[in-house]
Amino acid sequence: MSKTKKAQLDQAAGEEKEFGFSFEALKEHSKDLFGVKPEILEGALFYIKHQPITKTEAKKHIDAFLSKEV
Repeated sequence: MSKTKKAQLDQAAGEEKEFGFSFEALKEHSKDLFGVKPEILEGALFYIKHQPITKTEAKKHIDAFLSKEV
C-alpha cells in the first residue's frame, strides 16, 4: 500500500462522525452535558431548535451565547 493511500485511510479512521441530537434531548440533559441550566440552552439554541445538533456544535453556541455582552 502506498504511503498516501495509508495516510488517507488513517485520516478517515480518525474522523468520527458525531451523532446529532434533538433539542429536547439536549435540554433534558443540559446540566450533565454542558453544566448549564435548560434555560441557557434554550437561549443559545433559539434559532436552531428544529434541527438535529451535535454536542460539539451545541457547546460552541452555548459558549458564544454566554460570552455576549448585555
